[in-house]
Amino acid sequence: MSAETPETPDLPEGEALPEDWNRIVESITEAVSRERKRESRLGRIAGMMADFLTRKPAPPQSWLDRLGKRAAKFDYHQIQLPPNVPAGLEELEALDWLKENCSGSFEALEHYLLTRNHFLFGDGHYPAAEHPCPMPLLMLETSAEAVENEEDEDRCFLIFADGSGYAYNLDDDGEEELLQDATPLLRRHAEILSKLAWHPPVEGVDYGALDSGPET
Repeated sequence: MSAETPETPDLPEGEALPEDWNRIVESITEAVSRERKRESRLGRIAGMMADFLTRKPAPPQSWLDRLGKRAAKFDYHQIQLPPNVPAGLEELEALDWLKENCSGSFEALEHYLLTRNHFLFGDGHYPAAEHPCPMPLLMLETSAEAVENEEDEDRCFLIFADGSGYAYNLDDDGEEELLQDATPLLRRHAEILSKLAWHPPVEGVDYGALDSGPET
């Protein structure tokens, strides 16, 4: 982002955003208008995943140790696909559909594919540095305390520098949404979004090289 891009409000993790939601929305949309054009990396990401499904590399010993005798019951060679993929498509068909129908800048889609399938890097199948994950411009969530106390529904919203975004349950329908232009949601769901908790993106988890290593 350029030096003129307004910074995300410097708030402690989990603290609600200030009430001046319109000012925040303006700063985000201004940043998006400057950063919207970018080179799509979807083809490269989809190619990596297709290679994994076709080549079927051996799972790491840590995965076999964790599952023990149950390992034979599970298919290690599968990936998680985004919600905008038409139902009924096989995984390789779905990757082809994504490449054909989601051209252009779409950081939210790339972020979804990489974070939901981070085991491809953590298990050592591909170098994480070759497939860096886009950083969210803004991450909002219902606080864990509010969810536990049933004070509010579990909701989530992410927006990226190209204007794309991810939303969960903003319409109280329990649905995930991947949007190539998420900026209209900033105003349409202003009342909900302005009450969610802000979370700073964590490098290696939410963006950058997702190479935290295999689970133990």
